[in-house]
Amino acid sequence: MERQKTRRKIDLMRPEGDPRRERALYCMGRREEVLDRAYADMREMAPTVGERAVEVITAHYLEGEDWHDLSARIGIAYDKCKKIAYRAFREYDAAT
Repeated sequence: MERQKTRRKIDLMRPEGDPRRERALYCMGRREEVLDRAYADMREMAPTVGERAVEVITAHYLEGEDWHDLSARIGIAYDKCKKIAYRAFREYDAAT
């Protein structure tokens, strides 16, 4: 949905053939590729660090959810939420 909104804004702001429009579309496509790769990495991490850790990492680092909002949404303490993510990164680094 967000991608469609962004695409619509670009179409309205820049005429066809404008190099800035083409650059914006390129950047948007590149961003999608990077996010797809990051989500694939998260799926790869899940067996090692657990689903909860992957949920926390994905929500905060990929989707930009604030630590406070995230911890309230999943019902755990703010500091525990951050510890889950940091511990998962350490465990995954140690395993690879």
